[in-house]
Amino acid sequence: IARAISLVVDTPLILDTALGQSVPVKFSARNADGFPGSVAWTLKVSDNQGLAVWQSSGTGNPPDPIIWDGKTKDGSWIVGLQRFTARWEMSGAALDGEVVVEKDFMTGIPVVSEGGRLRIIAPDILFEGNNPDPFAGDASQIDSNIDLLRRLGRQLARVSDHRIVIEGYATYVKGDDPKSMAREQKYELVPLSRERAHEVRKSLFTIGVDWKQMEIIAKGGSDPVAPYDDKSQAWKNRRVIMYLEG
Repeated sequence: IARAISLVVDTPLILDTALGQSVPVKFSARNADGFPGSVAWTLKVSDNQGLAVWQSSGTGNPPDPIIWDGKTKDGSWIVGLQRFTARWEMSGAALDGEVVVEKDFMTGIPVVSEGGRLRIIAPDILFEGNNPDPFAGDASQIDSNIDLLRRLGRQLARVSDHRIVIEGYATYVKGDDPKSMAREQKYELVPLSRERAHEVRKSLFTIGVDWKQMEIIAKGGSDPVAPYDDKSQAWKNRRVIMYLEG
């Protein structure tokens, strides 16, 4: 019986955050020989720190599926792009010792509808000044970019019915004279933001995302999220954001 058991985890690939907090996750424990009534089972879910966040238990044949509504022991709700481990434990007279099966899984891509397309809700991929490389500069930001790209790439590689639009941005640094800003936008910021989007596209491709499924757009210094003349905040404009279309 132990050799035949498998654990299947099903979580929505795309999570519309406008629909509420619930992120239902479905688990199916499968065994060709069934589950004897004398067997006790427990399904435990822990986060990427190893902390238990939810569990279910019973005897004999488990429900198929076992549904977790996404609410953790402390009353909080899980969100998109979180990593978890599901642990299936069985014990009883019909078994030769305890049976344990583990399965790692990740929740889906959180999105919100914006202008007729779906914006991926995740921390922005940020950059050093005048640099298109997401893996250069401050060590903590590099680690954040690497972690986010790995998590996003793993899930985006499963997306088959949407185009992935990668928008690159930059920030003005040469003052607020309209003519100077126009030149800076055309000759410096648009090319720089295009390179940033391209570098992210290359990174996602190495993780397994289809190159042709991705499109890059250079936004330059447009749509700032922070005042470009505030040196303590302007770094937030050096970013890449992503959308799902189609």
